[in-house]
Amino acid sequence: MNNPHGNMVDLRDPAKPVLLVADRGHGRIVRYTLDDKPIDIVEGTRQPCHFNELKSFVVVPDLSGPVHILDKDNKIIVSMGQGPGNPPRTTDDRTKFIPGQFVAPHGAIFDHHGNIFVVEWVEIGRVTKLRKVA
Repeated sequence: MNNPHGNMVDLRDPAKPVLLVADRGHGRIVRYTLDDKPIDIVEGTRQPCHFNELKSFVVVPDLSGPVHILDKDNKIIVSMGQGPGNPPRTTDDRTKFIPGQFVAPHGAIFDHHGNIFVVEWVEIGRVTKLRKVA
């Protein structure tokens, strides 16, 4: 591990709980049994930070820009808000943030309606609500 940043006991399959670890420095998510045996690596992230689960989905903020959603098989089914153009995280001018794009997603959580709140690691703070539409 290199900068293991977030972890979660994944109970989506209650018969087989799994530990998810955001290995941010290696740009991956590593899955372990609860008795510390490696299972596999979830590919497709660059700097995963955190996890939150709702039903069969897990939201993963990625410090390098996107917010990912994993399905029940731990495949990325969508990556949202990635794109060039936002100012550095040290900006002091909120008007420079580009709507719909993230700078440095650091935490994300589902609410009970399935909306996602994303908190970013920026000097002046930024919280975005992604509304569930379907």
